[in-house]
Amino acid sequence: MVVEWSFRAAKLTNHQNKTKPPDADPPSDANRDKKMLKASILLFFLAILAGCETLYQTDGIPRINSQRDADAYNAMVSAESDKLVCTRENVLGSNIREFVCMTVAQRERLREAAVEDLEFLNRELNRTGSAAGPE
Repeated sequence: MVVEWSFRAAKLTNHQNKTKPPDADPPSDANRDKKMLKASILLFFLAILAGCETLYQTDGIPRINSQRDADAYNAMVSAESDKLVCTRENVLGSNIREFVCMTVAQRERLREAAVEDLEFLNRELNRTGSAAGPE
């Protein structure tokens, strides 16, 4: 019992003799306000990033990230025109190829639009008689 008392007394006297370092003060209201502002700005930007993810239209098709996902989707679809065809395509301005999936019907509409554009250009070039355009 004497040992416990002397240990406690030594602990109390050591604690009373110590001075607090200058940075041990509790944070002031200004510091707390700065931390709250930083935290709220961070949460704001995270909310915006999460909201941007929902802006893209999916047309009822779930997000496809791999050929395995496309194959699983195609197994659930009965119409041939609704099946997905996925390719890796070069994106203009980037060296990273992008995984692009479209239904057979979407690819057919793109092909038809490209043929119509090509026919229009050929008609215009033949009408003017030169590839350089009007002079």
